[in-house]
Amino acid sequence: MLHATRAESAVGLCHFPPQTFSTNVLLAQQVAEHGDCGAGMVPLMVVYFFLQKYYRRSYVELQRCDATSRSPVYAHFSESLTGVETIRAFAYQEKFASKSDSQIDYNHR
Repeated sequence: MLHATRAESAVGLCHFPPQTFSTNVLLAQQVAEHGDCGAGMVPLMVVYFFLQKYYRRSYVELQRCDATSRSPVYAHFSESLTGVETIRAFAYQEKFASKSDSQIDYNHR
């Protein structure tokens, strides 16, 4: 369980803090204060804006995919907790444990 899924790894790379707007504001202030370097910073701001827009969409999509892939694992765990008395009464502990392990392994691919 220590291995991160591909989606978790990619989500870590694409994480944008909520202060991205303030970064754009700071860049705009620098251009306003230092007009001579503004010509070089304006293209950088445009590139930064489009990269930010692209990766933000990717980040949301990766979060959705990650949640979708974890859903069966959480559903099985919840089902196991709800029916723990029945599982023990019919001695299905090994069956539920192996099913849980296989779902976790499938999720971690």
